[in-house]
Amino acid sequence: MVPSHPDDLRIGMEQGCVLDEDAPYSSWPAAVQRVWSITHARRITRELTFCHVVGIVLCLACIPLDSVTGVPVVGATLRLGVVVPSYLIGIWLIRSEHSLLRLVGAVAPVAGFAGVVSFIGTQTIVEFSDRYLMAATMMVAMAVLLLPLRIGASCWLSVSGFVAIALPFGLGAAVDVDIADLLLYSLVCCTFPLLFKRRSDRLRDQNFILSVKSRQAQSQLLKINKELENLSQMDPLTGLLNRRGFEKRFSATFEAVLASGEPLAVVLLDVDHFKHFNDTYGHQLGDECLAKIGALLNSEIERHKGIAARYGGEEFIATLTGSESANAVSIAERVRKMIADLEILDTCGNRIRITASFGARIARAAKLRQQDFVRDADGALYAAKANGRNRVVLYEGRDKSPLESVGAGGAGSRRYGARVPPQQSEFASSGQEQRS
Repeated sequence: MVPSHPDDLRIGMEQGCVLDEDAPYSSWPAAVQRVWSITHARRITRELTFCHVVGIVLCLACIPLDSVTGVPVVGATLRLGVVVPSYLIGIWLIRSEHSLLRLVGAVAPVAGFAGVVSFIGTQTIVEFSDRYLMAATMMVAMAVLLLPLRIGASCWLSVSGFVAIALPFGLGAAVDVDIADLLLYSLVCCTFPLLFKRRSDRLRDQNFILSVKSRQAQSQLLKINKELENLSQMDPLTGLLNRRGFEKRFSATFEAVLASGEPLAVVLLDVDHFKHFNDTYGHQLGDECLAKIGALLNSEIERHKGIAARYGGEEFIATLTGSESANAVSIAERVRKMIADLEILDTCGNRIRITASFGARIARAAKLRQQDFVRDADGALYAAKANGRNRVVLYEGRDKSPLESVGAGGAGSRRYGARVPPQQSEFASSGQEQRS
């Protein structure tokens, strides 16, 4: 396994994104090479393990052939005592975090196997010696082509494999074969596959750089889409969620409190006489007023871990959950007072007094549907408007009469069995001019 760090991967991906796909591996920055190693580490380990297991099976399958060629004892001893253990050690080494140990674990078993086969060829009868050498040579050539090693490691495999093959025949003077021709054949077969290996490495490197660029482009696209999605859910004037963003967040919040059994509060507020304010002082000052109301509402609601949004026009909405929901009326009362104390100045520097009306609904999510909270809060807001504005009204049920609330604001906030007028929708979002 190759250890990784998120920052290294990010930097490597960024550097790889600006590389030309034809750039050779040796010219890649170290961070990009690290990304390549991390990306391919598991696949390489898996494929090397498979190839080593195949090598063990092939080694054991050749033991009967040694009996046919007259060297059963030597063949079985070397195969079981040298080749099989070397492959097992190699399988263990290729899982190391050190690159040198992984290289040894990948190359040494193959070279050792080739050297053993070559040595057995020097011990068998003359007519089979060249066949052992050719078999060892072909095994190295196939390993160069098939093992998932880069060109540098493949060169080590080719050289070490050829040396392991040549050494027994070079020292075995008693072998009556044309050693020079066989060794030349072995050298060509061990090195020629490197040309194909280099070509395949270049193609894989090109694909890797292209895949890095593709992943970076996809990541950038996802980031842009996320930013666009966030912008589509934000109100640019107040910096709060817009209605779409609120409904998405409110749905998730409702599901959470429904699962936990916690209470939920929804508070609607509407700026009093805002149409008249805009007609008198202009929309620019009206926008300034809404921005200030949005800022103080967001500050207060965020402090209580709730959600605040601009619901439409001069109407705002907020939700509170858990223990904070029980304080919804007092929180709304504080916001009402802060709105009344806002410094809104006209073009002559005169202070303009702004007030707002509030409607609240508090209940456990299991008792109501999601849209019922907004509908009931809107009904309470309608009652606040109808009873003099600049007050907080808590919805307590359709059949209850209004009761005076202690410590209420404005002209006396009320707990009200609010009734939604027939012309309003289930969400009670229309008729803002009528309430103003």
